[in-house]
Amino acid sequence: MGGRESVLKDTKVVVVGGGYGGAQAVSLLRGKCQLTVIDAREYYHYCIGGPRATVEPGFEKKMLISYAEAWPGIYQQGKVVGVNPKEKVVLLESGRRYRTISLSLLLAVVVRFHQRSNLMLKHSQRRRNSSKPNKSRSVLFVSSWQGKYIVVQSAGRITVIGGGAVGVEMAAEIATEYPQKEVTVVSSSDKIITGPFKKGFRDGVTKQLKNLGVHLVLGERVSNFMDLPTDGSSSCTVKTDGGWKLKQTLSLLQRVYK
Repeated sequence: MGGRESVLKDTKVVVVGGGYGGAQAVSLLRGKCQLTVIDAREYYHYCIGGPRATVEPGFEKKMLISYAEAWPGIYQQGKVVGVNPKEKVVLLESGRRYRTISLSLLLAVVVRFHQRSNLMLKHSQRRRNSSKPNKSRSVLFVSSWQGKYIVVQSAGRITVIGGGAVGVEMAAEIATEYPQKEVTVVSSSDKIITGPFKKGFRDGVTKQLKNLGVHLVLGERVSNFMDLPTDGSSSCTVKTDGGWKLKQTLSLLQRVYK
């Protein structure tokens, strides 16, 4: 056993991406090999905190977890532009090369890289053509969520489109913090939070939402989905295929916060 651990200690492993999968790999391998984690971002975005960030000022900063602080000594910020499974090399945009013995991890990166290569190329082209100042991604992230908070705070009547877990949490957060606001959840499903959940669970969540004053419009699909503003810039009317018309000052799309 000791000999096996000694061999593993000398093994070079590169994990590309610090998302859920990458973080899990790091938790399993950290301290057991020569590990390097590469991510283009300087932070991990805890997106589950999105609904809370729309009602609590300053919470958006808690959604950012610094990679440098979480993984000191093994994190390297950089954009992967190529991988070579044969030579077991990861190439960064800066020109730096990382060798790895973990072919299985590298092959997973190859698939992801080829799937996203065209998208990355288009994104890079847009950035080169942009005249906007080069701000830190974390600064842009924080400012965008601060904007969402201001929009929710100023709205009087809010419709959350989508009755899944995120939509329900969003509605509950807003109704709890702003009981004077009129909050409505519209869902194409005839029940909230679809999935393998027991009826008692859904009934309990439904009761809590109603106790908070949240209106539920279930089994109705929004028919003017693409025409609705989501930035609070103007009032709007949410229409459903069943004939419902909800005059709102703000519509929130559940998927925006995923």
